[in-house]
Amino acid sequence: MPNEPQDGDRVFRSLTVHPSDPNTVLLGTERNGFMLSEDGGVTWARLRAGLRSSDQVYSEIWDIDYSASNPDVIMAATLDSPGPAYG
Repeated sequence: MPNEPQDGDRVFRSLTVHPSDPNTVLLGTERNGFMLSEDGGVTWARLRAGLRSSDQVYSEIWDIDYSASNPDVIMAATLDSPGPAYG
């Protein structure tokens, strides 16, 4: 299917849905950053701003969630990080 996550993005460790917009879905991938869909999964965009990489390999994102007090903030638990995530 067009506009779906590419092979390297298909392995994901975590998923969360925006608390006030069920069409906004965020995936935490295995070594490829975040994937964001704002149309219920029809199309996806890769998010890597603020993530550090080592040889173009990003942290495994094992758990993600929106902040209960501010849904503009996303919290993530990572594994094998080449450095802190911010942004």
